[in-house]
Amino acid sequence: MTIRGSVEGDVVTFAGTATLGRRAQVGGDLLYLDEKPVVTPGAQVDGKTKRFSGELGGVVACITIVGLPFGIGLLLALLPLLGIAYVTTAFVIGRKILKDSRIPALLVGLLILRVLALIPIAGGLIGLLAMIFGLGVLVVTLLRSRS
Repeated sequence: MTIRGSVEGDVVTFAGTATLGRRAQVGGDLLYLDEKPVVTPGAQVDGKTKRFSGELGGVVACITIVGLPFGIGLLLALLPLLGIAYVTTAFVIGRKILKDSRIPALLVGLLILRVLALIPIAGGLIGLLAMIFGLGVLVVTLLRSRS
């Protein structure tokens, strides 16, 4: 990161090197994790130039301890939505074959997707694509219903 102007607060770098040009002005501290910043003559730092210490480890631990369960919870919350998207794709496929019926069209579509899922390797990819397509259909339907 190269700074050639004025920054009112702190400057923090986690990776790489911060370079302060001769007209750079930092109103706060200059904090770094990996490489020490390059401060050219004429650059001004009102606070201290210092390396992160133990507080970064606390931040990373907090992100991991809080973020990991949140991410797992979010994935678990998505499972019902992905199931609905899969069924939506089955319904669309079935309606292409049986135009005048709903329940039989859904059953035909589910049968087709389940038979395709039996294909080694490609079956998983087909299931993933069915979920993505179904999510798209649901989003487009939602957007059209609002307008």
